[in-house]
Amino acid sequence: MLKGQVDFVARVLDTGITFTPIHFKPPVAGVGSATVEMRGIEELSGTVRISLVANAVDGMSLARIVIESAFNRLAFFHGLAIEPARVTGSNFSPTNPQPDNYVYPGAGYINITGYAPKVTIGVSSATIQSELEQPELPGEVNFGYIRSARLSVGPVEEFMHLYGILLIFFNDKQKNVDRFVVSIESSVQQTRVPRSTNGTLETVYTRLRNEFAHKREGTVLEITKLEMSKHLAGLRTIVQQAISQYS
Repeated sequence: MLKGQVDFVARVLDTGITFTPIHFKPPVAGVGSATVEMRGIEELSGTVRISLVANAVDGMSLARIVIESAFNRLAFFHGLAIEPARVTGSNFSPTNPQPDNYVYPGAGYINITGYAPKVTIGVSSATIQSELEQPELPGEVNFGYIRSARLSVGPVEEFMHLYGILLIFFNDKQKNVDRFVVSIESSVQQTRVPRSTNGTLETVYTRLRNEFAHKREGTVLEITKLEMSKHLAGLRTIVQQAISQYS
């Protein structure tokens, strides 16, 4: 049986937060502890300390599960756009070393530096530690949806990605999406659907999605794109609620 450590790094895009190193105990058998840390504002590092695994391959796999779960939670709760984690170093050794035992090496270490100044907001270490140490959370199996959407190229792509997630949860029916949106954001802007004969309304999120995806008379695409940027934060919140309630 082996113990060991695996180190990761992931690039963070378009982030507005920073935090000090967070040490936490993942609720995963065979893992002793883990640490995540922002390096500057464009890089997130993580270390997973394995307490007991059968072999190095299992240890690497377990460490990746732990770190990706942690990064998914950070993306879900704090809106971080986190790229897939890369292994920067690893080593394993017997839990009960005997003479002539040796360390099982993994990947070598690398350093990636450099970032442009940005305005950031500090996040409490206690808050993040609590989020990372909780057992499986409602909807966590789909937290990766938010992380994937945050990696979109620009706000328009992210808006369409997020709306697509809602359609997954509501049987590809916009009226079901809008019903949920109103339940979360009661004051949401609603307008009449063009060509509707019975006065059917659609929320601003559905309107913008349809203006971008379909030909609508009088639509100015650049204005639609600007509105998507304006309403992106609200749509993220709605998708978070859908993931938590319906996964």
